[in-house]
Amino acid sequence: KYINIFKRRKILFGITTFLVTFFGVIYTIFKEPVYRGYFQIIVENQADTSLIRKSEILQTLNNYIGNFDSNNKTQEAILKSPFVLKPVFEFFQNQKNIMDNPKKISYKKWLSKYLKIEFENGTNVLSIKFYNEDKDLIISTLNLISKSYQNYSMNDRENSIRNGIEYLEYQKS
Repeated sequence: KYINIFKRRKILFGITTFLVTFFGVIYTIFKEPVYRGYFQIIVENQADTSLIRKSEILQTLNNYIGNFDSNNKTQEAILKSPFVLKPVFEFFQNQKNIMDNPKKISYKKWLSKYLKIEFENGTNVLSIKFYNEDKDLIISTLNLISKSYQNYSMNDRENSIRNGIEYLEYQKS
């Protein structure tokens, strides 16, 4: 039954196949390639205690309970936030304005279209991927993201140390 349908309409199927193939080839020839650059960093969970870090059994239980994933989700949300990535976003907008049109995109659209930030499954390894047509822009943007993360980490450490010193001074008096 299906063979007879195909035989009767072979010209229609042939023309359709040819047109789809032809337009697919034309599209791939003229489409500008999109490149991807990425790097990975290890993110320490603030809530981990030294006992949990040292004990594999407790770490495994912590993973099953879900505390590990919630800490990663919190860290991921912080590292995706404009608080950390705003300088990178502004740099990207300035570069795109010079290269393309003066149309600006929103932070959320930029984050969803050009960046992919997520933890590798079951680890503290954060993977940052940036997509664009310009290879040089990818490299400079990823370097700026790395510097932004380093600045955030250093500020976080300094705040923790400052809070510890204030607490000790309060205990001393």
